[in-house]
Amino acid sequence: MIWGRKEKGNLYVNRDPLNIINDDEPRALYWYAYRKTFEELKPHLTEGSLINVALCLIANNNLKADDFHLRRKDRLPIGSFNMPGKSVHIAFSDNIHEVSGAILDKDAKRQDCLYILENTLGLAAIGYCVYYAPHANQPLHARLVHQTHIDNPEEDQVSYKARVQIAELFSENKIRCLKEPKNV
Repeated sequence: MIWGRKEKGNLYVNRDPLNIINDDEPRALYWYAYRKTFEELKPHLTEGSLINVALCLIANNNLKADDFHLRRKDRLPIGSFNMPGKSVHIAFSDNIHEVSGAILDKDAKRQDCLYILENTLGLAAIGYCVYYAPHANQPLHARLVHQTHIDNPEEDQVSYKARVQIAELFSENKIRCLKEPKNV
């Protein structure tokens, strides 16, 4: 048996019959929870606008400041939105397998952790804003942008202190981490 494949709550394997995809739709909309959340929020979302909604993030480790270090892809424009920042998603499920399936198009791995930040007020307190920046296959995609890059998008990096603060903020809201089952 492959670890995790028989897990009852694994919605990547035990798919909801409501999961469907129509021709020419973004692949993430296959997942019913993703589709439902997108349909509810769609009238209120405008590309490049500030949003204040619950966010989710999957990381394959416990978050550290280096996870929020901007890489080349974090600086690339997404549609017409061109401020650098880190990718997050508008929260749509608390099932790590479903979130991983919709965002990464794969089942969650043993080392994956799911973080859901229900209240984004803490982000503003440490200088971060959340902008709606949908991808072609992920219409609930957003970008975390620090005030440093709002003021000057050409700035190289956010301060180490700000990266530590955001890692700690998300880590306080870790809801699920997959672990290898113990041998009994």
